[in-house]
Amino acid sequence: MFTCFLTGIEIKEDEAYLLDIGAARTVIRELKNKAFALEKLINELSQTDKTEVKDYSTGRTILKRRRRLVCQQIAQAFSNSYPESNIFINWRKWISKK
Repeated sequence: MFTCFLTGIEIKEDEAYLLDIGAARTVIRELKNKAFALEKLINELSQTDKTEVKDYSTGRTILKRRRRLVCQQIAQAFSNSYPESNIFINWRKWISKK
C-alpha cells in the first residue's frame, strides 16, 4: 500500500499516480509559446491607424483613428488556437458594447 502525499490516505498500487515532470514541462513550454504568440498578436492588432471613413450625413470622406480589423477567416483561424476563450469580437457587437 502507498500513501497519498496530499491527503495522507492509503492507496493501492494501481490507483497511485505521480507527476510526469517531462510532460508538465512540455505543457509549460507550450503555454509560454502561446503566451508569446498572443502578446505579439495584441501588439500588432491593438495599434490604431488613420482610416478613411465615409460620413453618410455629409457624403464626405474623413480620417478616423480605428483599431486594426481582420476578416472573419483570420479571426476564426486565430480563435481556433485559443479554444479556452473567444479572443475576437464582431465589429457590430464591439460597437454596441462600447
